[in-house]
Amino acid sequence: MAELAAGAVSSLLGVLRNEALLLRRVGHDVEFIKEEMESMNSFLEHLARTTPPGGEHNEQVRTWMKQVRDLAHDCSNCIDRYLQRGDPAIHRARSGLRRYAWWAYWLVQEMLAQHTAAVRLRELKERARDVGNRRLRYGVELPGKSSSEAAADVLAGRQEKEDDDDDDDDGGGGDIQDQAIVAADSSYYRRRILEPCSLEDYCARKLGDWLELQAKIKMEGPMPSISIVVPDAESASAIAHEAVHLAQAHCFEKPVLIDLPKAHYSWDLPLLTSETLSYILHVCKKDPRSAYEHRESVFDDMGTQISGIDINAKIMEIVSKVEEVEKNIVEAERSNKIEEGSKSSISSEEPLGVLLQALRLIVPWEPHLPQDQEQLSWFEQSVKKTAKLLKWHMEEPKKPSICLHVTQYEDILRKAYPDPANASKPEEVGRSAATKSETMPLPQKEVTHNHKITLEIIRELPPKPQPLPGSTVGKQQDKSDDKDETKKGEHVDEIPPENEKTRLMIKGTIDMITLDIIGGRELLEGSYHAANKQANTGAPGVESGINNRAIAAAIEETKDILRYRIRWLIRGQLMFKGIVDKIKMHLKGIKKTLIILQDEKDYVSRWEETRNALGLLGDPATSSSIAVMIITTNNQKAKEYCYPEGEPITYSLVGLYHDIVLQLTSLQQVHAEDEDGKNNSKILHGILDKCDPHEFCMKMFAHALYANPHRSKEELQRLHDNLQHSKKSLSTNARKIFKFSYRDLPREHKTCLLYLAVFPQGQKIRRSVLIGRWLTEGLITKEDWPTAVRHAERCFDALIDRWLVQPGDIGAAGKVKNCMLDDLIHGFITKAAKKHHILDARLSHLWARHFSIFNGLRLRASDSIDKFVMNLPTYSPQLPLLKLLDLEGCSCLDKNNRYLKDICSKILLVKYLSLKGTNITHLPNEINKLHELEVLDIQGTKVPEYETRDIVLLKLRRLLAGHVGPSSSSKGKLVRDNEQFSYVRIPQKIEKMEHMEVLSKVKASRNGGELKDISKLWQLRKLGVVIDDKEAHLRNFLCAISDLNDSLQSLSITLPETKSQGANPNLKILPEDIYSRLTQPPKPLESLSINGVTHRVRLLPLLATGSNELAKVTLSRTLLTQDELVILAVLPKLRCFRFRHNAYCEKELTFKEDEFIHLKYFLVEGTNVSGAEESMTQTDIKFEEAAASELEKIVLSFSNIRSLCGIGSLTKLKELELKCNKFLLSFAHDGASHMENNGDGAPPKKNTQNGTPLQNTQNRVVEQNTQNGAMEQNTQNEDPEQNTQNGAVEQDTQHKTPQQNTQSGVVEQNTQDGAPQSRAMEQNTQNGVVEQNAQNKAPEQNTESWFIFKEKEFEQLKYFLIEDSKITNIIFKEGAAPKLERIVLSLTNEKSKLTGVKNLSKLKEIELTGGNFLLSLFQEASQIAKVTLRDTHLKKDDLKSFPMKPNLRCLVLLDNSYDQSQISFDEHEFPKLDLLIVKCPKINSINFTNKSVPNLEKIVWSFSKMESLSGINYLPKLQELEFNGEIVLRKVRKDIMAHKGRPILRHRKPQQQDKAKRSALEEDDEEGFALSSCFSKMKNWH
Repeated sequence: MAELAAGAVSSLLGVLRNEALLLRRVGHDVEFIKEEMESMNSFLEHLARTTPPGGEHNEQVRTWMKQVRDLAHDCSNCIDRYLQRGDPAIHRARSGLRRYAWWAYWLVQEMLAQHTAAVRLRELKERARDVGNRRLRYGVELPGKSSSEAAADVLAGRQEKEDDDDDDDDGGGGDIQDQAIVAADSSYYRRRILEPCSLEDYCARKLGDWLELQAKIKMEGPMPSISIVVPDAESASAIAHEAVHLAQAHCFEKPVLIDLPKAHYSWDLPLLTSETLSYILHVCKKDPRSAYEHRESVFDDMGTQISGIDINAKIMEIVSKVEEVEKNIVEAERSNKIEEGSKSSISSEEPLGVLLQALRLIVPWEPHLPQDQEQLSWFEQSVKKTAKLLKWHMEEPKKPSICLHVTQYEDILRKAYPDPANASKPEEVGRSAATKSETMPLPQKEVTHNHKITLEIIRELPPKPQPLPGSTVGKQQDKSDDKDETKKGEHVDEIPPENEKTRLMIKGTIDMITLDIIGGRELLEGSYHAANKQANTGAPGVESGINNRAIAAAIEETKDILRYRIRWLIRGQLMFKGIVDKIKMHLKGIKKTLIILQDEKDYVSRWEETRNALGLLGDPATSSSIAVMIITTNNQKAKEYCYPEGEPITYSLVGLYHDIVLQLTSLQQVHAEDEDGKNNSKILHGILDKCDPHEFCMKMFAHALYANPHRSKEELQRLHDNLQHSKKSLSTNARKIFKFSYRDLPREHKTCLLYLAVFPQGQKIRRSVLIGRWLTEGLITKEDWPTAVRHAERCFDALIDRWLVQPGDIGAAGKVKNCMLDDLIHGFITKAAKKHHILDARLSHLWARHFSIFNGLRLRASDSIDKFVMNLPTYSPQLPLLKLLDLEGCSCLDKNNRYLKDICSKILLVKYLSLKGTNITHLPNEINKLHELEVLDIQGTKVPEYETRDIVLLKLRRLLAGHVGPSSSSKGKLVRDNEQFSYVRIPQKIEKMEHMEVLSKVKASRNGGELKDISKLWQLRKLGVVIDDKEAHLRNFLCAISDLNDSLQSLSITLPETKSQGANPNLKILPEDIYSRLTQPPKPLESLSINGVTHRVRLLPLLATGSNELAKVTLSRTLLTQDELVILAVLPKLRCFRFRHNAYCEKELTFKEDEFIHLKYFLVEGTNVSGAEESMTQTDIKFEEAAASELEKIVLSFSNIRSLCGIGSLTKLKELELKCNKFLLSFAHDGASHMENNGDGAPPKKNTQNGTPLQNTQNRVVEQNTQNGAMEQNTQNEDPEQNTQNGAVEQDTQHKTPQQNTQSGVVEQNTQDGAPQSRAMEQNTQNGVVEQNAQNKAPEQNTESWFIFKEKEFEQLKYFLIEDSKITNIIFKEGAAPKLERIVLSLTNEKSKLTGVKNLSKLKEIELTGGNFLLSLFQEASQIAKVTLRDTHLKKDDLKSFPMKPNLRCLVLLDNSYDQSQISFDEHEFPKLDLLIVKCPKINSINFTNKSVPNLEKIVWSFSKMESLSGINYLPKLQELEFNGEIVLRKVRKDIMAHKGRPILRHRKPQQQDKAKRSALEEDDEEGFALSSCFSKMKNWH
């Protein structure tokens, strides 16, 4: 509330300062009020910044602030009334006799106004004094700073600094400009982080980044590896196959995918390293046998090879040298001659030192370490030296068939001789093991499959007795299920029977394994050695001749390890190395290999051992390298798989948003290195984890960090602690995160956000409308209007950035054009707005948006806006308080002209008057009484053009007019096809309205004098004007534009008729200095629309040249040539290029190399022919290589385009829409080039339309072309969203009656020169032409179109739409459009075909309009997750045979999609469906049976009448139901309340729905066209 009160006081102070001269006669009282308000304002500003931790001031403070706010509003109204009556400028602008005697009339009015104001101000002065005293009397004190004030001050300071920078017009220096560029780039890249992204795209991007890094770096040292955490087997399989494609794209020549759950039996766990290697070999060999059979064969082969290596003899040689060392030490001790460093000494009392010394006696050379390893610990140095000696000893003099790598020997030594530095004290180990055994559950899988544990025991022991030496060791199924990697095919010596020593060894080893299972790994080696010593001596300890008992124990332990452990470790490593050598044979010549282990069932164990074995596949000598990827569902183990150490890629919303917030907070690098970074990263992950599965909360949190990435650890921790971890906590968590973001907003932004509560839930709100209302309400208070507009623009962007307001359409310049509030956010701000009295309890929220806030009106929900207008006098006390009046939707204004007259006579202080969409037909003269009016909106009305001629509103800033509708009369209208475009006259005294910034759809008078006066409107930003093809009009218009070059941002010009045929455009009609000013940069023009052509001057070169900010160009009836488009081709910021009717007149349009380098959107709507003599012209569009390299979207709608050559090579094309293009039969230039028999049906037929047929539909002359569709550009460009989505009016009729599609050009000739014609005449004309066409050519439906997507084309295409009535054949070759995710088909001919869908692995969403035959086109597309149906007329049996049922997650049924009144879902029909949307009026009953849709989470149902909804108790995961209709049955409500999951019920009645849809008529805005991607809007549909 402090923000509102401070805003009201600030607004009043602005009025007092600005109007000081006019207020001089009542100066004493005004001065007192001004000083008092300045003091209050300072106090309120501090209150606004010092909000207590609870978020609100106490009741006493809030009451006082409300009194201050009301006082400020009353003072402001009093002064406004005085200024209105006493301002001489208003009277000077009068017409008639009062224009000459204005001073006498003004003097009387001024005296009366002064007297009234003096009395009222005296009363307000006393009120101000009382309010000030009341604060002191009741102890309303100044609070201290809150904990959050610092952050708010920083943001406010930053915002003020930006404002100061923007307001500084001294030009600055180069450094400032460079800093601005860097800041803009940084903001751009940070904003890109928040762009919508699917989980598949996120995972592919992260994986691609990792692969790219591995491809760039030289792989030396340990093998790199990455893990991907997935939720289920289906996701694992999809990502595994995606990884194969990505690996090949990132220079990995050989991706090897092993599906472990398919290769390995679940009962045969744990998975051994040798088994993993054998499965890799199986894939590399492409062995036709099963993976299990191949594994057994490999093991047998390896066993045979290993048995040929005499390991025991080599080991015994080492044992003998150990004994020699022992003997030498004994002798030396006896003779007291042992010396350090001698061959008889050992370097340590550890067993490893004993082994090293023994090997030195065998190997004739001394191992040396590289300089970089000299800093290692003694143990690591000893391991590396011993490994080198051991390798030489085992492999010399005769090389064995399998030679281990030195790193394998190092691994053997580390396992056999643990590092003493890592050993714990026995009592600590015991406590640790006991603790772990109490707190950690036993690994059930390891205990269950204990035959593998037995294997590890056997590995430590000598082989079992064998009956015949040299026999082959196999698996003895009758004795045990033991499984040994090294025993297959091995020749062993006969072993004595089991004795007491062996029994003790087994006991000790079993104890070790038991401790290892429960987490006591530290006791492993100790138990082993204890068992060894007890077995050898029968007592703990060893008696030896060596006096030093530590050395004696080390020597004895070394011998035991050599005899009973190392040789078996060597056998295991030989098995690994042997299989690795076989794999390397199949990877010969391959530089980079990626091993992909698909392990969704968590089979991988002993990862360190497996990773070391896989690392052997790399070979630095041949520059071949290896990388490994593990796809797992085990989130706990995933981090262990990553090397170098890092975070795994998580295929989940939490993983996606965690990556986003790390990037936004610059923690992505820090968190891996810095402890604070790690902690913050964990907190961020915890917050997102608590938000799961609600993406809305995650997104709002990410946007809050985008707006302010410098959040403290304490703030984040507090939010984490406040959040709840539950699937049912959406509302609670959303409210917490909303407050987290809201408290960080600047003061004015908070108030502007709360103001949005006046709009109905679900309504789309225009940016320009919202900004105008904020300024009118005084929520943003600055010294002048332009500055306030800039602040309001920043406020709108800030709310969008924080996701407190959701963005809608995006214009060509990248601005968000409209927005919408989420239902949850609307609920939060509505509650807060009521608390701050923005929403008055006396005024129903249904009517709040029609009036300004703090109005005092009383309207109940049962009242209506019509009732308010008709009974206006009864609300007289409150009318002076109204600053805003929005009558949109009012339907009574045409009944009595008195209604609008009363409004203009009684609500004199209104600043914002919207009559948009009303049925008014007349503007009364009394409208000039609204001296404070700043915005007048008469869009969508039938106001005649001359009604605005006499308007004189000196403070008017926006005049918005124009109407699009069915043509009925041509008076004051410009007609194109079946649409009429209205306009109004430019006011005669427009030059006096010097504050004007927007003029929309205005027409010059016959002499065009007003056009010259427009040049005096120095604040004009947007102009949409209709002029005649006259020299006077053109001269005045261009003169005005040259004067407005520094301010004009959007320009739309329409020439209804071309009357200058034969004129020479090279003749100068303007002075040379005006031509120079028109083309001289810099020009802030961002949007340009030209509709019509004149031969007196070349408009496009004059208006576009030098416009380096120009982002959008729309052309209609301009008849341009290829050469004239060069001007646009070189514009540096052109993003959108739109061709309308007859914009281009040549047969070929070529996009040449390095032209249109920043173009993103290219749209062609309507035919482009030049006249009757060329009516057969069909345009070919050609994209040369490297042309339009940034082009993302192409739309062809009702065009005469014949081909799109080179479209498949556009590297960034993401969206392609083809709507009713009757001449477009293929992508290729020549029809013969694609007439190939593909085995999918008959080859395409030739185009039979050559010559005569087209003349029937386009027999019009140049003048007719230029007359048809005038004002088309003004309206169509300013409401382009409607046009691009639905096309012209005829599109709807053609869609419903496909047989008339051939007449798309005929309608244009029905109405010419604006002459009125009835719809019957139009229909007769069409019928006549249809008959003529039928006589001259074959029916249009016999023509076939073939669209072939070839291999390696359309590589970035994600969205494809086609709408046609012809036989349409669409073919996707293998490798074409690999990223296509959404297809929209609107086809009516049942002979149409779609082939190659199975090649579209990314296709997830389809939308079908037409017959039910369309479903059969997707029989092979089982991967589709979302289906939208319209006009398919399905029946029950069709639903049963749905081809996408197994993986379908979202089903949308729209108009005429289903022909029966009841829809039933039977058992196991849609196992994965989680969202059902029904908007088909025929459906009034929905029935669910048991297990029909077990995963359904949300139902959205729009109905005219609900008869039943049964079986929701069979939906265990149901969370939300949204009903749009009149009545929800009581039984349905009871069933919902009885549901175990307590789902949320949202019910919208028809009245609320109508209000939510009341944004169809868009405000005049040159950038209104929705350039936001259709695909990106649906990206996160779930």
